[in-house]
Amino acid sequence: MNNPLCDGNIVFDQTSYRRWGLNSFTCRLICTEKCGFASPPLDFFQHVKKKPGKRGRKAAKVNVQLQVGLTKQPIGNSGVRQLLMAVDVDPPSESGMQRLGNQISHT
Repeated sequence: MNNPLCDGNIVFDQTSYRRWGLNSFTCRLICTEKCGFASPPLDFFQHVKKKPGKRGRKAAKVNVQLQVGLTKQPIGNSGVRQLLMAVDVDPPSESGMQRLGNQISHT
């Protein structure tokens, strides 16, 4: 933060936008006018707690919820991806869905 008293316009920094999964993304906030404020990357989703000792990014709650629902349905990851694409929603990667599904099924 450069100036806490700045009354400039705070907006999302589109160049820092990172998306993965269904509805998981991070982005920074920046001041477009005066002070040059730039926040650290902020998570705009809920995390699921990881088991101690596990490496890597924490899973987003909505992605885990999807995989839990898929364990009870015969549709599978490729079917869900096709449904999401049909309604113009960017689907998660097939490999990411498979990896998370494997983690869910082993718990």
